Amino acid sequence: MVDIGCGSGRFLIWHAKNSGKSQNYLGLEIRQKLVERAQFWVNELELMYVYFMFANATMSFEKIISSYPGPLSLVSILCPDPHFKKRHHKRRVLQQPLVDSIINNLCLGGQVYQFHSPSFVFLISKAWTRYFQML
Repeated sequence: MVDIGCGSGRFLIWHAKNSGKSQNYLGLEIRQKLVERAQFWVNELELMYVYFMFANATMSFEKIISSYPGPLSLVSILCPDPHFKKRHHKRRVLQQPLVDSIINNLCLGGQVYQFHSPSFVFLISKAWTRYFQML
């Protein structure tokens, strides 16, 4: 499972503790202090299969995920659009290259959890259309 924009990591840690599955969890966050805090909590809770990484997922998701040998079965993106004004659109997590990368790396039957974002619905529909045209 990969949580993009994981913030303080509480959702990912909760999910790892309560899922009952033996799988790896990765949180990607653009703010270093939040990554350090989340990794501290993981170490305190001795969750050896949970890791947080300081990264800009919009720019580096493909590189990070392509080096992982296992399947990508779940991606969560919570609160991806920080502000509705046009001048803040450049800060949005959900941009077409990231959506394409998620679709290209998600295993068959994989899932995407996404908290309401109209831009995501539009981007994912465009990406799936291109994907099915390639088949």
